[in-house]
Amino acid sequence: MQKILFSDIDGTLLDKNRSIASETYQAYRRVRHQADLVLISSRMPKSMTYFQTALENESMPLVCYNGGLVLKNGLANYLSAENILLDIAIPTETVRQINEYLERFLVNFSVYEYDNWYTTKNDYWTQREENNTKAKAEIVTSDFFKTQAVKAHKIMIMGEKSEIDEIYNDLEKSLPTISLYRAKDTYIEIASQETSKGKGVNVVLNELYPTIAKADTIGFGDNYNDIPLFEAVGFGVAMGNARPELKAIADTETVTNKEHGVARFLNEYFG
Repeated sequence: MQKILFSDIDGTLLDKNRSIASETYQAYRRVRHQADLVLISSRMPKSMTYFQTALENESMPLVCYNGGLVLKNGLANYLSAENILLDIAIPTETVRQINEYLERFLVNFSVYEYDNWYTTKNDYWTQREENNTKAKAEIVTSDFFKTQAVKAHKIMIMGEKSEIDEIYNDLEKSLPTISLYRAKDTYIEIASQETSKGKGVNVVLNELYPTIAKADTIGFGDNYNDIPLFEAVGFGVAMGNARPELKAIADTETVTNKEHGVARFLNEYFG
């Protein structure tokens, strides 16, 4: 019976070097005739197709921006209209509102739209994200968002905890139409409330795998935003480094990403 694997990337599929380890590559190669692997992440498309190439599965779907952008595959011209299955973004007016509010803070304001990444500062936070995601930011001024019609599949606000705490509390009260998420004390990740990894999973299954039962789907994850993923699949596998809240709803637990937990599970489950 064919299985569909949905795997988060950071903290799940990648090793301590933020790469696809040879153990993971070899494990997937052994089972790929039995299971399709769909990458599902908060990342932008070009930061995900990089790993599809490493796994040699560019023809597989991609669930980007935590379900805000779902693509049929990561092959050439992957952002063409016919390749987009779902496209949910924060509207331009809301982007402008957040930009104006943040002008009095020292934080990094990053806006992601399709494969574009705009940020107001070429600072520590930008350089760290560039290193982690292998994507290059376009440095713009605050006025850029006032004059250009930019919508956002994701917004990242990065800075010192004290400022991030204040910003989170203010935006939670003033903008109820957006979803706020903190993976770290120094980060705020913002998306449309209509976005979730669970919705991304359902779009992929309904549009591309209509004969696959939920029972034949497996999800791998480590963080809070993987809770909707586990709710949408038949079997949830929490990494050893996963948040306790995710482990609590998982069907099983594997070892950490640094110990190649996805590879360990694939080898044991498929034999």
